[in-house]
This record gives sequence, structure tokens and C-alpha cells, in this order.
Amino acid sequence: MAEKINLNDHLPDINKINVLKEEYLNTEIPDELDSLVNNIIKSQKTNHKLNGKMFRASAAMILLVLTFGIGVNAVPVFASAMYEIPIIGTLAKILTIKSYFVNNEQTHVNIEIETPVITGLDNQELETALNQQYSDASKKLYDDFMAELGLGHDSGSEIINKSINSGYSVVVNTEKLLVLSNYTIRTAGSSEEKIKYTNIDLKNGVILTLQDLFCDQSYIETINTEIKNQMALDPDKYFSGDDAFKTISPEQNFYLNEHGTLVIAFDKYEVAAGYVGPVQFEIPTESLKDILLSDEYIH
Repeated sequence: MAEKINLNDHLPDINKINVLKEEYLNTEIPDELDSLVNNIIKSQKTNHKLNGKMFRASAAMILLVLTFGIGVNAVPVFASAMYEIPIIGTLAKILTIKSYFVNNEQTHVNIEIETPVITGLDNQELETALNQQYSDASKKLYDDFMAELGLGHDSGSEIINKSINSGYSVVVNTEKLLVLSNYTIRTAGSSEEKIKYTNIDLKNGVILTLQDLFCDQSYIETINTEIKNQMALDPDKYFSGDDAFKTISPEQNFYLNEHGTLVIAFDKYEVAAGYVGPVQFEIPTESLKDILLSDEYIH
């Protein structure tokens, strides 16, 4: 198993990439990785659209791929190149790295965790905080899953048959709003799916909470009523009795869609049976207009 390297000790120093690369190549990995890294570096150096800051970010992505590709029982580890999601307005760009990718055919363990990296925000503190949050979350997800499996060392030939897949998608990409969806799917016989949305106000450089959008706390009851009304249209899909939906939480998962509509999101099993999967409710703006703080995002 490759030695774990403290990312914080190495990430800022681009000159250490080659040293870390040599350390990583001591593990059993595909021959294609060396040419992959060289091609990425070459392409970034010759891409005149990338400024110095973007090249440093690109080098950091390569370093993350090299240092966070961790195998189980010497199973070959495949590190993917970063790729670019189309420009987010004129302000932000999203890069993807595959932090962890393990496929152990012996124990039937599969791990695939992608990590987003945001660049180009005017608010550098917010950009750094978001990227650190995504990096920490990916590492914790991997560490917790490995601890759960008890695969810190040799796992023998026991069949475990579990997998975890985590990644993200861009939901909204305008000059004033960036919405990212982070999903995590665990499989062990049955599957568990969680989706977390992050709504970023690019204009003001802040992460929006649900209460930021409203004048007072009356939004809670208004949204509760709308959700219950929509559930009543198809009651068999949703939990009833003591398990029935009662109220949204102060940290309610939500996102603002490309049409300026508020969408309330629930994970699989949260308000409905497993076969239904994750559940979302679009809240009509008409029912919210009297309590909105402004019409900048919901309209």
C-alpha cells in the first residue's frame, strides 16, 4: 500500500511534485500514469488561456491525484486526469480530480470518490474554504469507509461486497449563482444515497442558507404546508403516521434551480420508502413572494 502523504505539507510547493511522483511510482500502478502526468503538465503549459494562477491549480490537481491514489491489497490504482466543466459565467471554473479509486476484485470492494475544486472566485477566502471543505470531506469519506471495512492492512480473502461512489455535478452556472450537488452512494446489499447542495452567491461571496432568502421565520410553515400539499397528491409514496413528514429543519437541504425556483431536497429514506429514492419539491414562487427578502434568486 502506498504511503500516505500529508497533503498540507506538499500542496503549495509545485517543485515537490516530481519528488512525490517518484515516491508514488514505487507502488504498483499502470504504466500510463507517467505519460498521463507529463501530458497534463505539457497541455497546461501550452494553453495560453490559463494564467499563472490556473497553472498552479492544475499542478495541485496532479499532486492530489498522485498523493491520494491509495490501493487495497496492492490492487492497481488508476488516477484520472483532471477535466474541466465549462466556464461558470465569467467568474468561476470547476475542476475535477479523482481523489480515490480502488477496485478490489478479491473482496468485491469498490471505491470511487471525485473531488471538485473551484477556481476564479473574487472572494479568495471563500474559494479556499470551499476547496478545503471538499478535500477534507473526500478524505474523511475514504478513511471512514476503510475503517468500517477494517481494511487498513491485509484483508485476506474474505468477501465483503461493498462499494462507495461519491462525486458532484454543476446544477446552476450563472455569473451570480453557482450551485453544486455532491452525491454519495453506498452499496452493501441495499443502497443508501445522500445528496448535499451548496448554493454560492458569487456576487457577494457567501454560501446561502435557506433563511438568508426570507424576511422572517414564517417561511418554515409556508414551505411545510406546500410540501404536505404536494405529498397529498400521491400519498402512497410517502411515510405516514409517526414517520410522516412534519417540518423542514434549520439546516434543510435545498437548491435554487436555473429558473429561479426554490427546490427542497430530501435524501433517500428521509420522507419516503427506499424505492422512491431521493425526493425533491419545487416550491411555487407565488406562495413565497410575500416573505422573500428580495427577488434576486427566487423569482
